[in-house]
Amino acid sequence: MPLWNPRSGAFDGAQLRGAIVMRGWTIAEFAALSKISLACLYRALGGYRVTDRTAIRIFEGLRQGHPLPLPELPNAR
Repeated sequence: MPLWNPRSGAFDGAQLRGAIVMRGWTIAEFAALSKISLACLYRALGGYRVTDRTAIRIFEGLRQGHPLPLPELPNAR
């Protein structure tokens, strides 16, 4: 499933949460940065339909951050 389905207006909650966390933000920090209410963000994370305005603000917020590099893991042998 894509991150956002324009036909239904719903986000894939797991992918959205991963995209936020991989940029180093908490959910509350991202809501403030994106200028959307925490309730709207939790609706999006829950897979519910959001308005186009909210979706645009979410994408603009994601664009402001860069994913953090993954840590090097020791070879587990």
